[in-house]
Amino acid sequence: MQSRLKYAKGFDVYTTCTEFEATEIIEKERPDICIIELYQMENKYFIDGIKILKKARECIPDAYCLMLTFFDTPFTVIAEAHKQDAYGILRKSDEIKSFMSILTKMAYLILERQKLGLAQATDQIEHRLNNIEKFGHLLDEFLYQESVKRTLKDMLRENFIPGGEDE
Repeated sequence: MQSRLKYAKGFDVYTTCTEFEATEIIEKERPDICIIELYQMENKYFIDGIKILKKARECIPDAYCLMLTFFDTPFTVIAEAHKQDAYGILRKSDEIKSFMSILTKMAYLILERQKLGLAQATDQIEHRLNNIEKFGHLLDEFLYQESVKRTLKDMLRENFIPGGEDE
């Protein structure tokens, strides 16, 4: 499974074997999808996936976090994962198709969110450009009116004010 993920088109894939490394990746890379082991023993060290999930939620609240487990996970741990807003919990014994289906759905949701963000940003830019254009028209109109006022004042001074050029 890991080798399939490493070559996912359009995604950078990071792997780690320690809580410290996982935390570093989460803080530095801010991934859109986190696939986290609930429990894992690695080189005599116990890795607590719930801690990593909490860190992911703290740093990147809108990331999709999928929890994986090898074991029959106690209900309290599943409840805590859901409390921390895990996207789902999948047993490693489940078919790879289930995993890939969930991963595909998360990737689709991310792309939709990005499209929505892009559309909203485009709307905001268009709105601001329209405001700038309106301001430009108002400024042009103001300057034109001021120019007309100055021209009228000059004409009045020249033609109707005693002491002008004709006297």
